[in-house]
Amino acid sequence: MSTDVGQHPLNISWAVIGITVTSKMMEEVMSSSVGLLVTLEAKPGKESELAEFLKSAQDLVVEEPGTSTWYAFRINAGQFGIYDTFPHEEGRQAHLAGKVATALGARADELLASAPSLQPVEVLAFT
Repeated sequence: MSTDVGQHPLNISWAVIGITVTSKMMEEVMSSSVGLLVTLEAKPGKESELAEFLKSAQDLVVEEPGTSTWYAFRINAGQFGIYDTFPHEEGRQAHLAGKVATALGARADELLASAPSLQPVEVLAFT
């Protein structure tokens, strides 16, 4: 579509992106009752590698049926975190024994200045 705005032509393109969210997916997110808060300290000089590892871990988490939500974030230059939620304790335990934990364990000596801090949490409310 092309429209004149004053003396300048304006080209507008529209894209429609479809996202399918099943009622089962929404039910799992809405019923999440437990979570994990993990903090990670990168070794000096390994901050970018740890950030890239966390970004790539998203593909592994998507395969986990018991994980409702998963966030990887940076707190400051060398400190990172992961926050995830689960509909039940079994999902949390499966995640702790899953591919992301295994992959991080395999690279911990290379990437981390200290052992990760894992805090199990109870989800009280969310929007």
